[in-house]
Amino acid sequence: GITIQAPSSYKSKIHFADGTSGAHSYAGYINYDHSSDEFKIGTAGNDRVTIDSSGNVGIGTVSPGTKLEIGTRGTASDPPTTAADGLQFDFYNAGNPYPRKGSIIANSADTSESKLAFWTAAASSTITEKMTILGNGNVGIGVTNPT
Repeated sequence: GITIQAPSSYKSKIHFADGTSGAHSYAGYINYDHSSDEFKIGTAGNDRVTIDSSGNVGIGTVSPGTKLEIGTRGTASDPPTTAADGLQFDFYNAGNPYPRKGSIIANSADTSESKLAFWTAAASSTITEKMTILGNGNVGIGVTNPT
């Protein structure tokens, strides 16, 4: 096999270049950061996939907060919760004149059941939970704890 070794404060990298200077010298890359224990894959000079030291995988986000996070959060507070123990799909488009935001979060509502929550925002408003499906089958639209 191939071993790429570096000191603990360095990064091990494989670059795919289409030029010899600037961003052209690392247009595509595979990067392991020994100091943070993160693995990244990049294209067009930007991080596209991240696996952090806890095993969280992010596609389209550089700091995944869940086991699988796809997309990017528009702002740090959208939505105000994350699925630390589940999956999260974020949708964000800066858009003009209004941003479009949405999330689907699958996580544990408590120790006894799972929860699937759908978050959206209307026009320029704050994103809020709009629909919830609990593990027991209860569905709530406009409520977060359906009975």
